[in-house]
Amino acid sequence: AEVEQIIGGCVTQAGEQAGNLARNAWLSRGKGWHTGGTTIDTQCGSSQQALHFAAQAILAGDMDLVIAGGTEMMSHQPLGADYPAAWPDLPYNLVHQGTSAELMAEKWHLSREALDDYAYNSHLRAMQAIQQGFFDEQIIPVQQPNGRVVSTDEGVRIPPDREKIGRLRPVFKPDGVITAGNASPASSPLVVQIS
Repeated sequence: AEVEQIIGGCVTQAGEQAGNLARNAWLSRGKGWHTGGTTIDTQCGSSQQALHFAAQAILAGDMDLVIAGGTEMMSHQPLGADYPAAWPDLPYNLVHQGTSAELMAEKWHLSREALDDYAYNSHLRAMQAIQQGFFDEQIIPVQQPNGRVVSTDEGVRIPPDREKIGRLRPVFKPDGVITAGNASPASSPLVVQIS
């Protein structure tokens, strides 16, 4: 009864993820109907934006208790399932996330070596956190149909190989700097793969 708002991030608000997923998740658990809920889409930053909105509501004094989070079942909805058949006429050139990453790297003069170093160190730190059990309470083991149990974030390369990262070819632009080794992974609940 003390929770005033549920804010959830979800990119592909289609099919099972449509219809204000954050509010429906709250109601499905038998929680009070008096709690407001909203689901937002800011693409890959959706759950982070939900957290920002929750913090802003509390800092502004509008609310005392807000729950924020996010979800995405990539194995249930095809990538782009919520995209319109034709984009509206906008005064902006909308581009793919990979192309956008290349444009940002150009704008901020980010070298391939710097991006590869950052990716390597990120995997190294994540590996150390996994080995020290920092994420154990945050991950619910999932049993696959074949009986295999996934209980660790499989997007983390253990151990990361800096040399191999440096040999990967650019994905979005022939002379670009974004590769499968330094780009963010596309992650589903059962299978994690580098995109």
